[in-house]
Amino acid sequence: MLSMRKYVLVLILLLVVVPMWSATKRALLIGISDYPVYKNMDGASWGSIHGANDVLMIGNTLKLKGFSVTSLVNSNATATNIRKAFGESANWFGFVTEGCFKYTTNGISDGKEHITWFSFEGEYVGDYPNCLDGRPAQTTIEAMLPSRVFRVSGEQLSDMFRQNTKTMELRSIIAEHLLCQSRARYLDFYRATPFERYDLLLHRCPGIVEHLPLNAIASFLNVTPVYLSKIRKEIAFGVGK
Repeated sequence: MLSMRKYVLVLILLLVVVPMWSATKRALLIGISDYPVYKNMDGASWGSIHGANDVLMIGNTLKLKGFSVTSLVNSNATATNIRKAFGESANWFGFVTEGCFKYTTNGISDGKEHITWFSFEGEYVGDYPNCLDGRPAQTTIEAMLPSRVFRVSGEQLSDMFRQNTKTMELRSIIAEHLLCQSRARYLDFYRATPFERYDLLLHRCPGIVEHLPLNAIASFLNVTPVYLSKIRKEIAFGVGK
């Protein structure tokens, strides 16, 4: 136990070191082919071009040069998606000392935002293990209220893990901890009712209802805000599960 505390302390100390930038080579390619047909006063027109094809050709060349390539073409090349692409690599891992962070992803067909996880005080925060080598993040992580976090770059964390067998053991402990969290959340969607999932969240963070809006908690529970209001009324009036 003492030895494990020692390496946990090493990790926390590392989290306050000034981060370094990842050396991964990245490229964002944007191509538009489906322009609306335009005619000038003389009747000359400019129809579709081959921007999407150019993205494919250039992307393959850059991949051969070792680049990690993100492509946005036609209707996917929106301002929102471009902003997300610029910040999409998972570079950081941290430990929350105060506050709360939400993890969000967007629906494939409708683009609707869904909250998949929260990190509270005393918990890890980060897109792990993608942060270890700067792979594309699977979620967007944002603070829900004023927060403090010790953070370290994925590159630094990966370097520390490679030092010896003990630090590799710490990597396994972190991975197992996060895997247990993910597995429990997955199972809860099958074994727990929305009422019970809300109750579990309140036990994990009793003050969450004072800090987060109703729609954020409803998204995490995968219910509508109206249904969550019904659950809260049942709790207020002592109605059973």
